[in-house]
Amino acid sequence: MLLLWGFFKKVVIADRLSVYVNTVYNNPDNMYGVPIWTATFFFAFQIYCDFSGYTDIARGTARMFGFELIENFKMPYIADSFHDFWKRWHISLTSWFRDYLYIPLGGNRVAKPRWLTNIFLVFLISGLWHGANWTYVIWGALHGLLQIIELLTIPLRNRFYNLLIFKSVAPLVRCLHILFVFFVVCFAWLFFRANSLADAVTLLHHAVVFPNWNINVQGGLSDMQLMLAFGLVGFLYFAEIFNLYFPFKNLLKRSPLPVRWAFYIFAVFFILLFGVYSDIASFIYFQF
Repeated sequence: MLLLWGFFKKVVIADRLSVYVNTVYNNPDNMYGVPIWTATFFFAFQIYCDFSGYTDIARGTARMFGFELIENFKMPYIADSFHDFWKRWHISLTSWFRDYLYIPLGGNRVAKPRWLTNIFLVFLISGLWHGANWTYVIWGALHGLLQIIELLTIPLRNRFYNLLIFKSVAPLVRCLHILFVFFVVCFAWLFFRANSLADAVTLLHHAVVFPNWNINVQGGLSDMQLMLAFGLVGFLYFAEIFNLYFPFKNLLKRSPLPVRWAFYIFAVFFILLFGVYSDIASFIYFQF
């Protein structure tokens, strides 16, 4: 099941989204407005499906040989804070930086200015870990600053929440937090994906220019494929939230053997039918 879910995320979702993302990000001078926002939104899910799909394939293969690998992603795009996001995203790397950099620097057992500096250094170096490119450095620095701002504004935000007399608005506030965190994370992804700092600046400048509202771009996905891409992202979100409350592996285990195998066979044919194979892309994190 893990293998199939990993291949679904990689071949059906990530590689489909990459067609649109590559078209936009490889032609920053000719892109304006909506396509840039759409490509950045798609890249957020492309890199998630690509990397978490690779992880699921690795975990599924390991289990077949009797090894249990750690879960590396825990629904990062439902995070309601930037600290929460990094508890859910690339958990193995985050844990490595915590154990071998953050704690040796003193962690939070030092004076507050030094503590905040430690946090910023960890994220700055995590950007450099991805490559000696200014885009990665800025991406890491942005996440470091976001962590610091979030920590410094805790008292102010707590006072604001105490003013919210009606507890019934708490779920709405959390939803707004999730949307805000996702939007800012997508903004940071723009730097991560851009081919160069000059391209990132061009994309940022062109992102606020709207000569028209046509979402499609020449060389990208067709209208039907574009609709399918949005549908698959929506399905991914729904499936992961559903699995949070009703673990699918438990439902499958309780099913009769013919039902389980019918599901496996259907999943294989679905991946073969809807996967993108014209330009098979390697896993994004293979370059790091």
